[in-house]
Amino acid sequence: MKDRRQYKRYYQNIPVLIEYDGMLLDGKLADLSMTGAGCYIQQRLPLYAEITIHFLADDTLEDKDDEQFSCQGAVIRCCKVDNSHDYQLGIFFTHLSEEILSHIMDLAYY
Repeated sequence: MKDRRQYKRYYQNIPVLIEYDGMLLDGKLADLSMTGAGCYIQQRLPLYAEITIHFLADDTLEDKDDEQFSCQGAVIRCCKVDNSHDYQLGIFFTHLSEEILSHIMDLAYY
C-alpha cells in the first residue's frame, strides 16, 4: 500500500504535555511531520478535540530553552494500544507560524 502522506514522518521519543480542557496530560512523542504528530498518552480524548501540544526538551540537549515550544492542534485519531493503558493520538496542527515550523524542522532533524 502506498503512503499518501504529503510530508515525511520523523520518529522521535521525547516528552510532551497535551493541554486539553484545563488538564495537562503527560505523553511521549512517537513521530512528527510538518503537519502533525503522533504521541502516546494515558487518557482517551474525543475526536476533533482542540488541544495544545507542548514539546519538552530532551535531557540530552544542551540548551533546553531553545527546544521547548508549543502549538495548537486537533485530535484526528485516538486508539487504545493493545495490552497497555496508553492511547495513541494522531494530532493535526491547526495554527503554525514560521517560528513553530522552524522548531519542528529542528526537532525532526535532531
